Amino acid sequence: MGVDRPAKNEILHHIPPTPEQEDFIQKLMQFAKTGDATLLGRLPLSETEEKAKMLIATDYARKRFKKLVSFR
Repeated sequence: MGVDRPAKNEILHHIPPTPEQEDFIQKLMQFAKTGDATLLGRLPLSETEEKAKMLIATDYARKRFKKLVSFR
């Protein structure tokens, strides 16, 4: 079908993290390296959670920064 599509006009803005967010990012990266869940205010990881620590880190990041990301 010969439907003309409008040109995509996309503007990206860089918003630097707040000091609180920067601190959380550092803790999250350390958690990802070590698996020390106490850095995030959690109890130590169970054996099952240890296997999924990167998924846990991703989930924490998504939930923490959800308010900053908008896909409009």
